Amino acid sequence: MLYPLWDAQRGVDGVTTSPASSLGELSTAEGESRIWWIATDGSVQTAVQPKSLATWSVSIVAGPSSAATDSNITAALLSRSPSLPPPSLSAETASLEEKEIRVWWFGPEGQVVCARTTMDEGEGKNNSALWTCFEQLPEKTARESGRKAVVSRTADSGMTTWLWLIRRDNLVYRYKSDLSM
Repeated sequence: MLYPLWDAQRGVDGVTTSPASSLGELSTAEGESRIWWIATDGSVQTAVQPKSLATWSVSIVAGPSSAATDSNITAALLSRSPSLPPPSLSAETASLEEKEIRVWWFGPEGQVVCARTTMDEGEGKNNSALWTCFEQLPEKTARESGRKAVVSRTADSGMTTWLWLIRRDNLVYRYKSDLSM
């Protein structure tokens, strides 16, 4: 059977993911592709492929033992209108730039970890982004058995981000960050 709508191409060379890790993905309006995964050592890694280049640039977001190897990973591109005052939501959003990438996963102790970096014109070419990681929800937030699931969605032209996760009680919880406030 032929699948004519798919153009299968080999992706990122030389990387190994945890057998239970998922992929997080983000594509920008400029045609840049970004993916994230959790490696076998619990590190969080990323690859960036600018539209103009055929090769991927790989780097580490968070070092070994930063992630549960059975965690999902999710990403969102946040943007704030330059005319808005800086948000006053919390310490982690106080310095939000006009465009910022955030990535979430579960840490080894069941905490929700967030990494963020600003989008930089030259960053896609060499993937030299500086990532800041912080604990967004405390240890023992994740459920004890089964995949540690977290997903995100951005709405309102990048002003609002929803984060869904399955907590320790096996119920789905939704968290909202609204940058227009």
